[in-house]
Amino acid sequence: MLEAVLRELEIQLAGAPGDYKGDLPRQFKAVVKQLRIDDERRDLDDNFKQVARGLVQVVNGLAPIRNKMSDGHARERKPEIHEARVVLNASKTVAAFLVDCYLTQKEQGELSTPTPSHNDDERASGGST
Repeated sequence: MLEAVLRELEIQLAGAPGDYKGDLPRQFKAVVKQLRIDDERRDLDDNFKQVARGLVQVVNGLAPIRNKMSDGHARERKPEIHEARVVLNASKTVAAFLVDCYLTQKEQGELSTPTPSHNDDERASGGST
C-alpha cells in the first residue's frame, strides 16, 4: 500500500514515478524531498523535523518486513497478528501523512503542475499502444 501511495504521489509531483526497484526507503526519501518536508527546509519546527525523521525510521523498518513477511514474496515466516497490525497501522500513518501534506500544499498553491509523461498518456487512455 505504501509503495502504491508513494508511486502515485511521485506521478502527481514529478509527472512520472522513479525507478526504485523495490527500494522503499529511497522512494520515500524522494517523495519527502519533493514535498519539502525534509531537513533542508528551514521554516519547519525542529520538533516536527524530529517526528519526520522518525517516519524515515518507520519506513526503514517496513522495507525488510515487506520482503520477509509479506504475501507478495516467499515468506520467511508468517507475522503474528499484533506484528501485522502495527506494520499495517504504521504504513497507513505514513501514507496518510504524505497524502495530507500533498493535498495541503496543493490547496495552498505551493506545488507546481508537472508535465504529463508518455506513461500518463497511456494510463489515461486505458492501455498501451
